[in-house]
Amino acid sequence: TWYLKDSGSRMDIKSSADGYDSKYAIIVDNKGTHMVAEGHVTEIPQSALSSGSASLTRLSLEEGVQLNGYTCSKEVFFDGKNQIVYWLTNDVAIGFDDMPSVLKRNMPSVKTSGFPVKMEKRSADGKVLVSQEVLSVKATSVSDSKFDRK
Repeated sequence: TWYLKDSGSRMDIKSSADGYDSKYAIIVDNKGTHMVAEGHVTEIPQSALSSGSASLTRLSLEEGVQLNGYTCSKEVFFDGKNQIVYWLTNDVAIGFDDMPSVLKRNMPSVKTSGFPVKMEKRSADGKVLVSQEVLSVKATSVSDSKFDRK
């Protein structure tokens, strides 16, 4: 779950990999960038969030694809090693550049005004290396307490 308010961003993340489940929050605001997990607050230096800039070649574009209730363009890119697929929509009021750096770290940058509803990075043999998907975007009020580092 991703919360945005003014210049604050909080992502509550549930992750599963190799049989291990984890839950944590990434909070970004004027106090900096921190990971909060199991009562511990850890500062995340900006250098750890830089994504680098891979040169991407677009292989294909398919307009009008429906995903999670959004009309998207499905764009397939190649970075010289992996295939990256984005499902981008203009149906929401936020775009690629509004996403917190912790999410974009896994997402090669593309020139778009659209919001990535889904991104997959696949190796040459087709194995999914990274997958991120947005199920819904809702405008709602967000309490300032969401950005507390407890």
